[in-house]
Amino acid sequence: MERMNLEWLAAFFTELKQEDVPAAVQEKAKLCLLDVLECCAQAPEEDHRLKGALASVRREAGYGNAAVWGADWCVPAAEAAFVNAVRGSISYRNDLHRKSAVHAGAIVCAAALAAAEQNGASPSQTLLGIIAGYENMIRLGEVLAVKGLHRGFRSSAVCAPFGAAVACGKVWELSKREMISAMSFSCHSGAGNNEWACAGTGEDVFHAGWGARNGLQAAQLAAAGAVGCASGLEGENGMLACFDAFDGLPLLTQELGRQYRILEVEHKPIAACLMLQAPCQVAERIAQQDGFSPDAITKIEIIVSAQAKRQPGCDAPTAENLVQAKMNLRYGVVQSLLGVTPC
Repeated sequence: MERMNLEWLAAFFTELKQEDVPAAVQEKAKLCLLDVLECCAQAPEEDHRLKGALASVRREAGYGNAAVWGADWCVPAAEAAFVNAVRGSISYRNDLHRKSAVHAGAIVCAAALAAAEQNGASPSQTLLGIIAGYENMIRLGEVLAVKGLHRGFRSSAVCAPFGAAVACGKVWELSKREMISAMSFSCHSGAGNNEWACAGTGEDVFHAGWGARNGLQAAQLAAAGAVGCASGLEGENGMLACFDAFDGLPLLTQELGRQYRILEVEHKPIAACLMLQAPCQVAERIAQQDGFSPDAITKIEIIVSAQAKRQPGCDAPTAENLVQAKMNLRYGVVQSLLGVTPC
């Protein structure tokens, strides 16, 4: 019988050792973790989403040993993964992988660290979990990007549990069979749409939180003996069938172990949507030129790709709240020309 891709991935990730991972990959993983923690530090405590996330897990305070970042109390690992991933996503400066269109950092790191605190995993094992989580999440994003997700779906939300499950599975040193099950379970909970960007409500940060928590629980189920099918991703009625995304399947294991996707991860200099990065940086350079005066501007023309124009919220004529501003090309460029960091 032909080996399923979840079996290939499980074999690779369960056998992965620190000496197998290039030094550059390990250093990049450390940088990604530091970047996530910096994003957490930038999250405003008054944000309604963070306040809601904290309140939703506060009832579990003292019942676990995983830290809630920015607080002085601990909760069970799944709850910590949720709220910490939310905190790490609010600044909109979270890292990105262009080809897959996923923001893995807050999701994978929050899940891996919560898992590590639950069983006292070593720093090196935790780092391997982060590397594995990035690799798994990004590769699924690349598979889905070949065909393109149906309108409204958000790639980070769909792929989040897939990355978090492997990150936690590696931290907990699951067996190959258990890792297959963890990934299979994660295929059932990946979802999330982009309407938040238009409405300005910002549910995208909960995509990160739910993905981290669901992935961690998928690994918990597998560790406890629950069995998932190896065909959960590519079977006739599996996840890829739901998204009509079989065309990109070879990318899932292509050059696995030789080309690490985390090396392609970028850290945004501006706390805003990916589509605003280039226009805002160009505007910043214009504003820094000698003799430039905002008062002399009579018209601004922003030329962007079709993808940027289509991105939910980016081409909106107005921005009425902070989330809409972080997604809005007009607002971001004007702020940059005025010498103010967007949002």
